[in-house]
Amino acid sequence: MATRTDAELGTPDGADLNGSTQGFTDAHCHCLPGLDDGPVDMPEALSLCRALVDDGVTRVVASPHQLGRFDGRCDASVVRQAVAELNRMLREHGIMLTVLPGADIRLDERIPQLLESDKLLTMADSGRYLLLELPHEIFIDPLIVLERLHALGLVAVITHPERHGFPFDCISHAGESHGCAILSAKRDEFTPQGALPRPHQW
Repeated sequence: MATRTDAELGTPDGADLNGSTQGFTDAHCHCLPGLDDGPVDMPEALSLCRALVDDGVTRVVASPHQLGRFDGRCDASVVRQAVAELNRMLREHGIMLTVLPGADIRLDERIPQLLESDKLLTMADSGRYLLLELPHEIFIDPLIVLERLHALGLVAVITHPERHGFPFDCISHAGESHGCAILSAKRDEFTPQGALPRPHQW
């Protein structure tokens, strides 16, 4: 898994990912233009970013969909380039927001291999936490993938739990054994399921 420097991503030198600066971090936002079902173009992306700043957000992890129906469209290199361009436009328009690269990754047995080949992105490109989207239509047991991610030293953060009709007993079990977490859009916070990241800690 590769990471990129502040200069390559267009972020301020030494941008703090550990929450010591003022403001909030949005850990899951589809803010990159033209990549998935987020903003269709740069003006729409800038409008979204202005709204984030108005809400007190100073850092946002861009999380376009990877795999699933977007397989092959949002590889890590494409996302990093889009993040750098959006950060450049934010500076040009005086919008005080820092965008960090990430992804909302659809459950897929290939995830560990694609991470190793630098095709997928972890949260803030840090190599520690990974946003994982489960299929909404049917239940697919994620435990095998969660075990393999845990072996790589990664913590999976399950997104959109409110969209699922099935119980999360298996995720609770995974949290106890593999440090899995649940990110609820309804509460905008990590829901305890085993060992959890603290706010702003990627």
